[in-house]
Amino acid sequence: MKKPGIYLDKYLSLKAILLNLQASTKPALLQEMIDKLVNNKVIVNNKLIFQELWRREELGSTALAEGIALPHALLPDLSRPIIALGVHSRGIDFGHPEGHLTYVFLLILGNKDDPGLQLRLLAHACRLIKETDFVNQLKQVSTPQEALRVVEEAERKLA
Repeated sequence: MKKPGIYLDKYLSLKAILLNLQASTKPALLQEMIDKLVNNKVIVNNKLIFQELWRREELGSTALAEGIALPHALLPDLSRPIIALGVHSRGIDFGHPEGHLTYVFLLILGNKDDPGLQLRLLAHACRLIKETDFVNQLKQVSTPQEALRVVEEAERKLA
């Protein structure tokens, strides 16, 4: 049983798990994820979302050495956070300073009026990355259901 707290799987739906990403550049990857989220009716304002994600990436890449990136943005009028999970089988250069390829993308959208929740989600994601093997496991999944199960199991290990 999970203790009360921040959990990524609380905000992650199967419609927001995007496997087989194909883009070869950072902007194209962000746009591909956004387009798929729009097609899956997870989000609607794709232009604003891209602008805010790109604005954050211009401050410094969200790519981590573990092969995961945490693109994130704060948006107005978002009733609850939205988390999307993307997997790129070949990996792309997402701007890690040491050139590490990025395979897993954990996109986090939060409400501008509650930046604290966004920070807690990002901190929790970093803890999952450091204390579990979920990034390597996600690189091996073939269905959204498998990906969600990997995230849920990683969450249980930290509970």
